[in-house]
Amino acid sequence: MTGLAETSAGALRGDGADKVDRGSTADVLQGFLESQEITLESPDTVRRALRRVSQGAELPDAMIAESGHRADCGHTVTFDRNAAKSAGMLLQP
Repeated sequence: MTGLAETSAGALRGDGADKVDRGSTADVLQGFLESQEITLESPDTVRRALRRVSQGAELPDAMIAESGHRADCGHTVTFDRNAAKSAGMLLQP
């Protein structure tokens, strides 16, 4: 899960030809979910994260929030206002 979040964060931050848009990254993960050759650590967590992405969250934020949910955390705290709004995290003032 951490690898997926970090890889997508790097792709979204890239410059020029290295930069990947949110939709393309989500499409790749959707392809992983549908693949018979690839097994993801927690496919349900990835599916929930992709739903958050379709509602406007950044993929890394959604993966972090959903990983916390999977671990039975009451909430995930962030300093990032956008993550708090779009990924369902609690904003630390």
